[in-house]
Amino acid sequence: MLVLLTEAEPGDAAAAAHILGAAGHTLSYCHPPWDPDRACGAVADGGRCALVDDDIDVVVDVRQRAIPITEREHGATCAVQRGCPLVVCGPVTGSPMVWARADVQCDSVPDLPAACASATQMTSPSARRAVIGAVRRVLHTLDRPPPKAVHLQPGQVVSDVVITLRSALPEREQRLLQSAVQHALMGYTPLWEHVAVVAHHGKPAVGRRAAAGQAADAAADGASRSGRSASQGRSAP
Repeated sequence: MLVLLTEAEPGDAAAAAHILGAAGHTLSYCHPPWDPDRACGAVADGGRCALVDDDIDVVVDVRQRAIPITEREHGATCAVQRGCPLVVCGPVTGSPMVWARADVQCDSVPDLPAACASATQMTSPSARRAVIGAVRRVLHTLDRPPPKAVHLQPGQVVSDVVITLRSALPEREQRLLQSAVQHALMGYTPLWEHVAVVAHHGKPAVGRRAAAGQAADAAADGASRSGRSASQGRSAP
């Protein structure tokens, strides 16, 4: 996993870099430890922004003290603006947007590998926002109203995306919707091509596995009824 590290104060992310590196992650920095006083890479002379130029999987913002958000944490704000998963590690104070929009908040650096894994799952807040954005863009392009609801239903291997529409879509438009949703989830699951996108109109939507379960229940209930009818027929005089 490619992790972009940022921090509230110089040196805050040093231990995090060691822990994440030892866990096998590749690290990139908003403020590299070999040049801690350097400004944001995007505005420095000859600099670059990893969020723009690299395929960052998750941004990690590390804080050692409960202080207001600092200028060094612009990378966390950029993550939220670009829809990149965000982990905030350490004490926070106040209520800036970035804290509320973080996928995971953890208290200690040793928790970071698990926090990063959680932040990049299909059921994370960032994944849900990516899916909702994809659905809205497709419907807007098709001159359709926005959806009533969008749900990610977790499965054992891959989740379903269930969309409740305000009006029915023809099959061609449903295929466009499915493709957009699956591509929005490319960064969250290697099985993105197998994500079922279920679009319903006018009734509660259920996912592929829920629908299969309901069908199985219905079949079992039908078999039970048939068995009871046969038994009653045999016992009738």
